[in-house]
Amino acid sequence: MTLKQSLRAELTERLRRLDGAYKAAADRAIRSAIVQSKLYGEAGVLFTYVGRNDEIDTLPLIEQALAEGKRVCAPAVRGGGVMDAKEIASVDDLTLGAMNLIEPCGSCPPIEPQEIELVLVPCISCDPCGNRLGYGGGYYDRYLKRLRPSDACSGTAEIRRRDARTAGCPDAAHDASSIRRHGVRRPAPFLVLCRERMLSQNLPAHPLDVRMDYCVTEAGVFPALRDD
Repeated sequence: MTLKQSLRAELTERLRRLDGAYKAAADRAIRSAIVQSKLYGEAGVLFTYVGRNDEIDTLPLIEQALAEGKRVCAPAVRGGGVMDAKEIASVDDLTLGAMNLIEPCGSCPPIEPQEIELVLVPCISCDPCGNRLGYGGGYYDRYLKRLRPSDACSGTAEIRRRDARTAGCPDAAHDASSIRRHGVRRPAPFLVLCRERMLSQNLPAHPLDVRMDYCVTEAGVFPALRDD
């Protein structure tokens, strides 16, 4: 068993043992932190998973976003380990799909990665550097790379770092006006949702893993620490 597999088993058991009242309160606080953030306020197109079992419950957030007139899309799994995004008009468009995931029904239209303006990602655990421990399928890592195919060569990554260092505030790294000043399209921020009791100090990371831009807990929205 690899280190990641061992950690996944250990942390999944810890997640399963969390008190129901704590989980419900933490989930409400996490949703509140998201909707009060500038990142959410500026986003017109939201990509979010649909929480199930012990995952953070995103359904009330989805309903609120739709009521506010935002476009909402959710992941839909297809063969070969590939995940796409499909737009929903209502929570009634959600159904039980592949691998017992709640996903958009077959008639929901696909949405192109470049249309998405904010991404909410699940995890079992995450650390302060934005490393996340998922469920081992690699679906999110593969999909998120499609949202930033030219990040390294376009200069977008450096702009995010430069503006964050200059302004010294969480939302600066994705300020839309800053991206426009540099003539580069704003990349969709990646937010990983994690309850405080499931945080890790230092998770193992593979070079192909996609790091998150922000970690959201019941304490708020925090920019991931960077070593660059």
